[in-house]
Amino acid sequence: MLTDTLRAGAHGKVFKILFWIIILSFVFAGVGNYLIPRLDTSPAKVGDYSIREVDWNEHYQQRVRMLMQNLGPRASQYLEDKQFVEQLRMQVLESLIDGVALNNAAHEAGIRIGDDEVRSEIRRLPYFQKDGKFDNDLYLTRVRNLGASPESFAEQLRVELLGRAVMDPLTRLSALTLPSEVENLAALLTQTRTLDIYEVKTDLLKPQITVDDAEVRSCYQSHPANFTKPALASFNYVLLSVDELKSRVKVDDEQIENYYNQHQDEFQLPEQRALSHLLIKTGDNMAERVARVEERLKAGEDFSLLCREMSDDRATAVEGGSMGVKSRAELADNLGAALFALKQKGEVSAPLADESGTHFIRLDEIIAAHVPPLSEVKDQARERYIASEARRLFAELAATLTDVSYENPDSLDPAAKALELPVRDAGAVRYEDHSLPWPVGEHAVQQEAFKESVRTSGQNSSVVNLGDDAAVVLNVYKYEPEKLQPFEEVESAARELAFNEKLAARARELLEEQQKKLTADPDAALPEQLEKHAAVLVRRDGSAAETPLGPQTVLAAFALSTDTPGASRVIEAGSAPLLLVLKAVGHDDRPEMAQIGSSLPAQLVPLKLERARQDLYDISRSLSKVDYNREAIALSIEHSSAP
Repeated sequence: MLTDTLRAGAHGKVFKILFWIIILSFVFAGVGNYLIPRLDTSPAKVGDYSIREVDWNEHYQQRVRMLMQNLGPRASQYLEDKQFVEQLRMQVLESLIDGVALNNAAHEAGIRIGDDEVRSEIRRLPYFQKDGKFDNDLYLTRVRNLGASPESFAEQLRVELLGRAVMDPLTRLSALTLPSEVENLAALLTQTRTLDIYEVKTDLLKPQITVDDAEVRSCYQSHPANFTKPALASFNYVLLSVDELKSRVKVDDEQIENYYNQHQDEFQLPEQRALSHLLIKTGDNMAERVARVEERLKAGEDFSLLCREMSDDRATAVEGGSMGVKSRAELADNLGAALFALKQKGEVSAPLADESGTHFIRLDEIIAAHVPPLSEVKDQARERYIASEARRLFAELAATLTDVSYENPDSLDPAAKALELPVRDAGAVRYEDHSLPWPVGEHAVQQEAFKESVRTSGQNSSVVNLGDDAAVVLNVYKYEPEKLQPFEEVESAARELAFNEKLAARARELLEEQQKKLTADPDAALPEQLEKHAAVLVRRDGSAAETPLGPQTVLAAFALSTDTPGASRVIEAGSAPLLLVLKAVGHDDRPEMAQIGSSLPAQLVPLKLERARQDLYDISRSLSKVDYNREAIALSIEHSSAP
């Protein structure tokens, strides 16, 4: 039988060789992926749910885009820092774990967010609306710009809605501020400290301090950074910028009119409203004064006359409360909402209370959204046309700059000639010296200049884009590496540093000796090398009755224990140490501090909300087992940090 023959041959050498040839052919063909165990790339597992690496990467890239939008070119400084990238990566992962844990807890509790709710929320978001209506094309475009797919965005939104459904009721309750909390915090913020402050009379101490040659040499060796000459790169560069190209744009009235007609949306003014404002500031009799204003308004008294008589906003009171014409964006949120809720000219809002006091708003005029005639915005249209043409020209010349500088790598002259731009000399530049004029002081330019491939080759750099409005190509003609200066050249500086260190150490010893004496005897005698500033009043804001104090000293003063009579501490304050001795705890009774409690609830609420959210996440995590895949996390972070 054939099967018997095969079974017998399976034990032969020829069969075994053929078997491994077949297996290897599978491996090289890619089928080996199914036979060889693959690394689990999921960074974490929450309960039964594995967070996918692709989701982690997507959320990380979204965070990076947000960082770049907020910081612009400066974002690259952070993203080149491996430690920062690792921290950002882990923050994103922890946020995902929080969301999944909360989702699991909500699911176990029977809470669901349906597809209809997600779709309705998407349609309500102003970000996806055009002319007040949901625009599907705009939605798809903006979701793609966020680096997401419609499906993944919808799932993110579902998790967010679920979080709101669970969190909002609980966090609202947790964010309530109790009167006792406000009172206790106000008492802490208005607390004062009275100190005896001891400092060393350095003029008397200096003659006692000497340093020998060995100490100077030791100081030089232990502080190499103080005596190291930084690396310097000297380079030429060609700068292409939109601002400089504006002078090349030729413009006439016909072009301005065409631009105005084709870009009506750029000139449209939003709805504006003229308003008058009456303010009753927070104070002991605020409620009584507000009630009086309301009574007089109900009696039909003129709002402008009331403003002149009663408003604490003196800048507008003399004008009858008039604040002129404002758009909603120009006003504080609460005032803007109140003004644009009014329907008729002359209508006055209900009282609006905030940390400043109580406001009354009168609607004086409604100016509908409109496009002003060209005659009113001609100068603006001219500037926008010139800027638009300069940007178009910039895009064309940027490509030329890239091509010509690459085709002629040894010199910037051909690129400068092709673009009719000068070759400029940056001079000798120290890395991270951002005090230099733009664009030489820009991090991106210096980073390119100090790249080994640029500073050692004599070749033109790649094009460095400075935002959307400028680009630079540079060529390093001289590089001086960082080097420790010879001891002989910096001996005097090393001697001065050694002397100052020894002086500060001896000053601290004297203060610590006095601290011990005062602990044993509060009336201990004062050595002649020390000076005492008695009964110095210290407030939270750093102001003092006699002696101005730095923030470090103020923090140290309020860190002294009030439970220990005569609590003391020696601190480093600038170039010389100080001894602080607590004498009394008091209360800041300045008039401006009396109302501090009224603003605290508004400041406490967001802090308590954030704490409540984190507590809810922590509880959710405790209900699900969280497993970290350390190997996958390390690999992913390594790839993110790779140059």
